[in-house]
Amino acid sequence: MDDGDDHRRLLKPTQDQTLEDGWKPPKTDPDFHCSAAKDIHKPCSHWLPILLLIVSIYSTVLSGIWFALAVKKQAWGNHIKTHGNWSPSTVSFLFALIAKSIEVSFAAIFMAVLGQWLSRKALSPGSPGGISITDMSMRSWVVQPTTIFTTTKGFRYWMLSRLGIPTFVAALLVMFYTTASNVLVLPKVNFGDWQPKNMTGNVSASFANPDYIKSRCQTPISPQKDSNSSGETCIEIEHAGQAYHNYMQYLTQWSWTNTSRTSSTDLALRQDPVAMLYDNTTVRGSWIEVQNMSEVSSTHKRMVNNVTMAFPHAGVFTAAHDPSNGIIQPSDLENIGEYHLLASVPSPSINVLCSNMTSTDIIPLIDGEWFNKHGLTQRESTTSPSTPSVNRTSLEDVFAFGSKYNRPHPPIFPRIPEPYNTVLNKTAEYGDSLYILAASKTDYVMCSLRAFLSPNCSTGYNASQQGGSLYSRCENMSDPFRYGEYHKDAPTANYNADWVNVADSWAKAIALGDGINDFNATNARLLTQLVPTDFTLDPSMPSIAEALAVLAGCTLLISSLDSPFVHFWNYTTPNLTIPQPQSFKALLQSKQYMSGGSKPWQGVLHIVLALTLLFNCGCLCYLFKRFVSKDRGLITDFTEPQNTFTLAMNSPPSQSLAGACGCGPINEQLRIRWRIRHDKEHDHYYLSNGYSRVEEGQWEKPDFEQLSVEGSPAISVSPQL
Repeated sequence: MDDGDDHRRLLKPTQDQTLEDGWKPPKTDPDFHCSAAKDIHKPCSHWLPILLLIVSIYSTVLSGIWFALAVKKQAWGNHIKTHGNWSPSTVSFLFALIAKSIEVSFAAIFMAVLGQWLSRKALSPGSPGGISITDMSMRSWVVQPTTIFTTTKGFRYWMLSRLGIPTFVAALLVMFYTTASNVLVLPKVNFGDWQPKNMTGNVSASFANPDYIKSRCQTPISPQKDSNSSGETCIEIEHAGQAYHNYMQYLTQWSWTNTSRTSSTDLALRQDPVAMLYDNTTVRGSWIEVQNMSEVSSTHKRMVNNVTMAFPHAGVFTAAHDPSNGIIQPSDLENIGEYHLLASVPSPSINVLCSNMTSTDIIPLIDGEWFNKHGLTQRESTTSPSTPSVNRTSLEDVFAFGSKYNRPHPPIFPRIPEPYNTVLNKTAEYGDSLYILAASKTDYVMCSLRAFLSPNCSTGYNASQQGGSLYSRCENMSDPFRYGEYHKDAPTANYNADWVNVADSWAKAIALGDGINDFNATNARLLTQLVPTDFTLDPSMPSIAEALAVLAGCTLLISSLDSPFVHFWNYTTPNLTIPQPQSFKALLQSKQYMSGGSKPWQGVLHIVLALTLLFNCGCLCYLFKRFVSKDRGLITDFTEPQNTFTLAMNSPPSQSLAGACGCGPINEQLRIRWRIRHDKEHDHYYLSNGYSRVEEGQWEKPDFEQLSVEGSPAISVSPQL
């Protein structure tokens, strides 16, 4: 038997025969009318209207919050960290869950409102009542947005419909809402804006406090084992290590300059001074108070090499890592964090002034005992700085010592050094400067070093997982965080006498005094080779003043650690047993988890979030209206598939859909207006096209092909079968 015969056999059961699954065709009564088992109206007290209202409020509120987070570009700060209360993975899950709930709840509410609107329109007796098949098909767009493009037969009809465009937009919103949320709302690591911040740092000692610096030096030799020199030995080793390391980095930069390009004779354009802090933070200083070497040298008729170097305040590094300031560190963001900090604090600075000397110039500055020991004659001199009469020298105006400068005592050196050697003055503890006497191959050079806190700078700090960089920003009058902007009374050159004691340990550590015994120290030899030979800077190498400043840079860093963030000391003792917090103004830009897109073009997705909020507000207003209207409550949604199917099955056939039973409605059939009629006598609802009611008894009674003998059920069969 072929397939057609088998199909007919199944459609035409005998009197005692049933289908394979035991189902028997029901009796068909052409005069049967379906009476509604329940009222189509659901009052406000019904669970469904209440549930829809709650879901609508939820969707509206959450979509509003989501839109606000995207527009504000909410910075989550310390709330989301790798080891914080909310880990990035947890937040990612929660935000994805909430976004999906907004999407689903929006789709549900929009479909409910659309169904209410269409159902009420279909029940409306007046013109232009009724709905079309195209109207009813819009519901599926929200559930399955791709059906917009797969069911193109009604495209030209829904484009002209009042609900076509809004429903089309709603379908697109459902399609792209999660994407928009992931791009604009889901927190991602981004740089925020620069934000002013009041920071605090701990202060333990005054700037360049030698006793405190020695006490904080880490060494296994405790003061109990070496009460006299434990701290001194430790700090000298630290000075030597840091100074030579920084010096080599600086000389390496000059080596690169010689092989690639030529530097400048203008100090401001030459290599910046460099250093290292804690082995993972590079330090970059600035040349400040730059003078024209040619002009100054010409004025004094001798080579005058005068440089001033400013370093960043090392205490900013400590404050940035202090948990009390709440700065998100790179390790808090799965090692991809980064931040930039600009602090309004004074910058520790050093002035190095060098000038060449003749043998005649140097004699008044040498200890008389050395002349006597070597059988030489010395001019009138005194070796004691406390004696009222002082040696006079032609260098008084260069180095600003003498009675008219209120610095009556010039330096006294133990001897005249041999070529390529350096010696230190014996009277460092009596002044604010450290003096070095150097002998080059053909000349003598004396240098003075003195430190102060400059108010014309601010300190910057950048931190990332690869390390950090600490730098100074100086003499930029437009810099709002320049220390002098907030402290107008800060002096520009208040030289610190305590620093000389720190510098004395540093100078011993790097063998600057070894020339007293003609040790021919390597460092001294290199320094004397850097003495300028004329009145200008050599563009191919640093000068002796620049080199000494870089070598002494480590003393500035170690002197500023745990020191005040202001230019004065306002405590009664030079050392504090318990560190005291001190505040300073700062500007911070940091990477943190933030909402908001990372690319400018992503801003277009704000439209999705905004329209979703707008549609949610509209749906919520509609539901509120239904709760306060005359017929408070909702009605049965006849556009739901099960309700549409039931309604159609209990409605009379219509010639308007002739030919649509196999391939679906086409052309004008899609725009025919259908109404839901109510037969009050039988409480029956059915579909009818046109504006007139189908009166009782006027239903078309189709021809039924009897498929069984008398008493057996009958079903209608398509002629094609």
